Amino acid sequence: MKLSKCLITAVTLLIVLLCLTCRNVYADDTCLGRMPDGVFPIGEDDIRMEEETVVVDLKNNTAQCEFHFYNSGKHKTILMGFPSVLTDDNDISQPVNLEVHNFKAYIGGKKIAVKKEKNTPKKDSDKPYDKFSQWYTFKVNIKPGQRIIVKNTYSFNPTYDSISNIFSGYVIRTGAAWKGTIGKAKVTFKLGDMQPYYITDLYPGNYKFVGNELVWENSNFEPTYDLSVIYNESRFKNSKKYLDNYGGDIEDINKIVKQFKEADQLAKQKNNKELIKRYNEAIAAHQNVLAVYIKSKLPDGLVKEKTSIGDIHIEKREDGDFYIGCDILGIPEQQSKITVTHIDKNGKKIVDAESSNYFICHLEASVNYEILCQVTDWKGKIIEKSTKYFAPPS
Repeated sequence: MKLSKCLITAVTLLIVLLCLTCRNVYADDTCLGRMPDGVFPIGEDDIRMEEETVVVDLKNNTAQCEFHFYNSGKHKTILMGFPSVLTDDNDISQPVNLEVHNFKAYIGGKKIAVKKEKNTPKKDSDKPYDKFSQWYTFKVNIKPGQRIIVKNTYSFNPTYDSISNIFSGYVIRTGAAWKGTIGKAKVTFKLGDMQPYYITDLYPGNYKFVGNELVWENSNFEPTYDLSVIYNESRFKNSKKYLDNYGGDIEDINKIVKQFKEADQLAKQKNNKELIKRYNEAIAAHQNVLAVYIKSKLPDGLVKEKTSIGDIHIEKREDGDFYIGCDILGIPEQQSKITVTHIDKNGKKIVDAESSNYFICHLEASVNYEILCQVTDWKGKIIEKSTKYFAPPS
């Protein structure tokens, strides 16, 4: 038998993304936590993940993950590992919040022995599995042509910031390391007594509210993204205290609650025409969670989720430079880029500036420019829109 090593997905990529966002704004009082994880192998070419079913309980911070694997290669024993303790070099996190708790593993419904092992993290490594100081490990024996079911359960501490935003989600992109595509995946976030309007941001597309659950599904895909769910209970459950501490307007909170309740009423009345109108208004206002909620009330196929490019903004500032921006609507993009170019006297195309979808640059007077906005949506599709602009004489 061949012994190969597999690692259950490291959450480093999404954790780092969340940490960078939180630290830049709330550097003194952000508490880094953990997120639910999937599984991924190192150099495994024979085993495909045919199915992935995950249930994340946002109220109790627990996760149940079930993975269906198929071995198209030789008989082998796989050493699987689940990252237990994340190493934080910035010393902003409590050690307990970097640790997965109560981890258990099952194969074919039978609980198997799990060993906790130490690892020496490599500070300069860009590999996600080098960021963890401890691992849960267990062996999986799989024959040629065999299908097995691996189940993991555990509890975790989510990331939160100083204004009570809680960052959760599910890391799915590392599933791309298994052979071929992921056959199908379903991730269910149990909301408990949370109201849907507590959720402030979702990524990527394909979410649907079903009762008191938020469900994400996809099939035959190779992920290049992770799932993100950001919510804030305090803003709505203790509005007065929240506004006293962090500022804001109670009318804004009441408006959000009203919009969700009106969607419920319209759904009961089966007023699909008005629901579609409200959906389009939510997209235009960048209220993506409300748009997902309204879409969940409509019959399948009446509205299509997409990422689109709205207006390209060019505004001259008092200092003579120009503010250039691109309005992106719908599902948030994976990445975006604006390129400013002009044609010189010799007919050569000159790139004057290139950056993300908002930046400030200098434009020469009396020159014709082209501004190109490029957006990559969550499925990897590239969307483009351009406009011409003549910089006015000084």
